[in-house]
Amino acid sequence: CVSKSLLTFDNSKGNSHVLRIYNSSGKMMKEITGINSNSIEINRSGLTSGIYMFSISNGTENLTSGKLTVL
Repeated sequence: CVSKSLLTFDNSKGNSHVLRIYNSSGKMMKEITGINSNSIEINRSGLTSGIYMFSISNGTENLTSGKLTVL
């Protein structure tokens, strides 16, 4: 069974964004590029149970960040 999460954010201008997910040690675990909509479906396969940090950027500036809990 593959678990997925849906992350939504304001992208009213339709700009291209990058999502990066980091583990508690700061190691990047996933990177999703070319996000042009206001939502991202995250396939959580390969992420063990725990708390991860994520950031969404437009290439030059961080637009939002937060925590993602994988059970």
